[in-house]
Amino acid sequence: MAAPTGVLTPALREGIRQHTDVLALSLEVWEERAAILEYDGGLKREEAETLAWQCLREERVTHG
Repeated sequence: MAAPTGVLTPALREGIRQHTDVLALSLEVWEERAAILEYDGGLKREEAETLAWQCLREERVTHG
C-alpha cells in the first residue's frame, strides 16, 4: 500500500529506510545467535531463540 502523494517527505523516507535496515540487521543477529546456541550449545531451537532474544534485549538496555 502506497502513501498518498506528498505525505512522505524525503526525510521521512530516509528514516523509514534506516529503521528497516536496523530491523533487518537485528533479525539477522538474533537468528545467528539462536543458531549458535542451538548447535554449539546443544539447546532446543525454542530455547535458543528465547535466550538469543534475551541477550539482544540486555545489550540494548546496556548500550542504549
